[in-house]
Amino acid sequence: MALAGGLWLWRQGMRSLRIAQEQKVYLRELNESLDEQVQARTQRLMQTIEDLESFNRMVTHDLKSPLSGLVLGMELLEIQVEKTADPDLLTRVKTLSECVSRMQDLVMDLRELALISGRIPAIQEVDLSHHAALVLGHLAQKEPQRKVLWGIEPGLTVCGDPNLLRIALENLLGNAWKYTLDRDPAEIRVQRGPGEGLAIEIRDNGTGFDPGRADRLFQPFQRLHNDARYPGHGIGLSIVKRVMQRHNGQISATGAPGQGAIFRLEFPPGLEPKEP
Repeated sequence: MALAGGLWLWRQGMRSLRIAQEQKVYLRELNESLDEQVQARTQRLMQTIEDLESFNRMVTHDLKSPLSGLVLGMELLEIQVEKTADPDLLTRVKTLSECVSRMQDLVMDLRELALISGRIPAIQEVDLSHHAALVLGHLAQKEPQRKVLWGIEPGLTVCGDPNLLRIALENLLGNAWKYTLDRDPAEIRVQRGPGEGLAIEIRDNGTGFDPGRADRLFQPFQRLHNDARYPGHGIGLSIVKRVMQRHNGQISATGAPGQGAIFRLEFPPGLEPKEP
């Protein structure tokens, strides 16, 4: 009986071992199959994204010339209508002309977004303090009647693509300038923020935004405000996010209605220029 019992236990042990080995082989094959499926789906997704971006570049490029011609035609038509001394007709033509101009601006924004997505950054040392001063100086020249107090911390230097980073600053500082329209004085600051790598904060005392919408701010066509006083298409922050992605960095925002906003650019460690 003892021998029979031992033989039975041995057989059960061998059976359990065989089942465990079969399960191990099955799980390995299942994991390999899942890996292949994930890789295939990832490749299809990347191809779809590439196709969409290519389509966007093609469409915006093809629309650029006819829209430019349409804008010019509307300007000439407006001049001709002014000679007729018909105020109602002139108002309608000006409204149509403004719509065409907004469409042209939207197409140019989409084109810029598409070009950034397909561009390989040309990395070099970039003085962001200098670029920020140029952008704010240009905005001040365009609206000299505005009272805007702005300060820029010196020495905000990073290794990156100067053209892409300039585009990011133009969008962020342009927003800060726009959304402080009702402030007297308006205040805009560009300064270093805490972080492991280089972090830059752009602060303003403008209208702010609902913090519950912070995650959606960087999606295309998501505007901070729908007020007609603040023109735009909701593309600018998407462009900034894409620029930061091209630098392996990220952007975040904090704010509250009526209490201003802080936009934070975070560059990964290693993009700071090396000390000589």
